Amino acid sequence: MVLLLSSAASSQSITCPPSTSISPCYCTDVFSPGQASLYCVNQDLDDVKMSQILDAYLAAGVSVSPLEVLYLDRNQLTRVPTQIALFPKIFYVNLDHNNIRQLVSGSFNFSPQISSIRLYLGYNQLTSIEA
Repeated sequence: MVLLLSSAASSQSITCPPSTSISPCYCTDVFSPGQASLYCVNQDLDDVKMSQILDAYLAAGVSVSPLEVLYLDRNQLTRVPTQIALFPKIFYVNLDHNNIRQLVSGSFNFSPQISSIRLYLGYNQLTSIEA
């Protein structure tokens, strides 16, 4: 099943955290014009490093565009980063090709204001999904 989202493209540019604080990831709107994306694909990131990067984005506060799109595919993650729930505008999360075995309750506490979510978990090693 394919879920399509539509939104009006914004002519505003996004504001990102300092690149040094989120490296080796980068912030862009090239994939979703007008929407802040954090691109962390194929960087061999583990849970600790990914947590530090997401914390750095959150620490930038209102001085940066709210994160809406998150590409974490092809890394070494073993769990869903808990910080995802702290981004109230996030609607797209790609966690394909990681080492996630378990989805614990509350892994995806998306904002109720988001009506359509795209969530990709393919090519993980899921053995348990809690209610």
